[in-house]
Amino acid sequence: MTLQGTLLETYVKSLVMMDRITVPDGYGGFEVQWQEGAEFKASVIDPQSNQAKIAEAVRETKRYTIVTETNVTLLKDDYFKRVDDGTVFRVVKSNTDTPTPADSAVPMRVTEAEITELPT
Repeated sequence: MTLQGTLLETYVKSLVMMDRITVPDGYGGFEVQWQEGAEFKASVIDPQSNQAKIAEAVRETKRYTIVTETNVTLLKDDYFKRVDDGTVFRVVKSNTDTPTPADSAVPMRVTEAEITELPT
């Protein structure tokens, strides 16, 4: 991972995408199920600033900064799970919206995600 040797390495976690699938319900319709998809590594950073705490109180949700390598694409409303504790996150905005400058020493993508539950 290109985040090795940087401060971001401290926050690297194993994550797994949660893929939405549909299966027959036995009555001619279908139901939604979730299954684990591709695994990836990313830094999951819990914002600690006073501004972040105020925003959390207003929104009633905490937003985490997610830093990935450039080969990991996270799109708005994607779901992923932290492997070590099973916490589920929803991507708030795509990590392709603000690309890293070409001359950056660390090729990475940054986005925000919030803790949630998988929709049923």
